[in-house]
Amino acid sequence: MDNDKRIDDIIAMLDGFTSKNGGHMNIEVNSNDINSKKVNTANSSDCCTGNMACKVPTLFEGVENDEE
Repeated sequence: MDNDKRIDDIIAMLDGFTSKNGGHMNIEVNSNDINSKKVNTANSSDCCTGNMACKVPTLFEGVENDEE
C-alpha cells in the first residue's frame, strides 16, 4: 500500500470516528506488521490497556490559577 493510500485510509477512519461522536482514540503502532490495521473501539466509561489518556483523570483544580 502506498503512502497516499495509507494517509487517505487514516483520514477516513478519523472522519468516521468523529462523525459517530467518538470521544478519543488511542492508536498503537506495531512496526513488525505495518500493512495491517486493527481497530478496537471502547465507550468513554471503558478504559483501554496500556498507559493511555483514558487512565488519567482530568484534573481542573490547580491547573489554572486566576490569582495575580
